[in-house]
Amino acid sequence: MNASTTLKKFGPEQVFHYIYKDPEKNTLKIMDWADKFAGNDFIFQRKTIREIITNPEHPYYSYAHRLFTDIDPNVTKTLAVNFFINAGLIGWPKEEELRREYDCNERNAN
Repeated sequence: MNASTTLKKFGPEQVFHYIYKDPEKNTLKIMDWADKFAGNDFIFQRKTIREIITNPEHPYYSYAHRLFTDIDPNVTKTLAVNFFINAGLIGWPKEEELRREYDCNERNAN
């Protein structure tokens, strides 16, 4: 595992410690940070996540909040690492590389 991958996997531990201190307030702060970090990538996905965590009328609002109140923290961390880190930050560049290499399935992150 290279240094970049190690840092990407270490980061969620720190993020989760922060979120679990005050999930209501800190999930929004993490989204603000993610917006700065992601720049112009994954705009639709980030907008959707922000809607989910801020709008009590959204169908997934209670589910998202229960991830930090009712679900074992290790399960939530594993889900986040696999979905956001392994599939998103690590997997997405590999997918893009293979799309260019094989000239197939071109798509945009936005």
